[in-house]
Amino acid sequence: MKKSRLIGLLLTSVLFIGAANSQLFVSGHLLLNTTSSESTAGGTTAEGNSTLNFELVPKVGFFLSDKFAIGMGLGIETGKTTIPGVTETVIKSRDIIINPFARYYFANFGDVSLLAEGGLDLSLGSSKTTAGGISTDGPTETDITIYVAPAISYDLSDNFSIEASIGEISYELKNDKTDVGGVTTEDKDSEFTFRFDISAITFGILYKF
Repeated sequence: MKKSRLIGLLLTSVLFIGAANSQLFVSGHLLLNTTSSESTAGGTTAEGNSTLNFELVPKVGFFLSDKFAIGMGLGIETGKTTIPGVTETVIKSRDIIINPFARYYFANFGDVSLLAEGGLDLSLGSSKTTAGGISTDGPTETDITIYVAPAISYDLSDNFSIEASIGEISYELKNDKTDVGGVTTEDKDSEFTFRFDISAITFGILYKF
C-alpha cells in the first residue's frame, strides 16, 4: 500500500469513528530550538556548529466519553545544522509527522485531571547537505515510535485547558536508506526510552468546541 493511501486511511478512520458520538477538540505542540557554540584558544575565537530546529504538530480529536478520546496529529519538523570551516557545510532536513493517538482520563479533581496519552508517531523524512556550492541528498528516513505519556490537565474555562506532559515510555524503530550510484544502503536502529524528569516536561493548550 502506498504511503499516501495509508495516511488517508488513518485520517478517514479516526474522523469516521469520532464523528459518531463525540465532542470535538483541537490541541498540539510547537517547538523551536536553537544552539550555537564557539571555542577560544590562544586568544583566537572560532565559531562552532549551530543548529535550528522547528516542529509544529496540530491535533484534532474527539471525546467519545468523559474519560476516553481519540484523535490524529499531522505536522512538520525542519532542521538546519551549519558547520563552519574553510568550506562551510549546511545540512537541512525535513520530516512529515503523522500521529494517531488515544487518551484516557483516569482521575478528576475539580478543574484538574490526570490522564495518559498513548499513540504512534510516524515520521517520514529526508535531508540534503550543501558544501562549496554542491548539494548532496542524504538518506531517506522512516521513524516509528510507539509511546505512552502521563499528563496533567487544568481547565481554565469550559473550553480552554492547559496541559503538561511529564516524560514518556517509548519504543522507536528507525530505518535510513541511501541510494548512491544504484546501490542502496539500509541502516536499522531501535531504542527504548523511559523518561520522567524536569527536562521531559512539555506544555500544550487544548480547546473544546
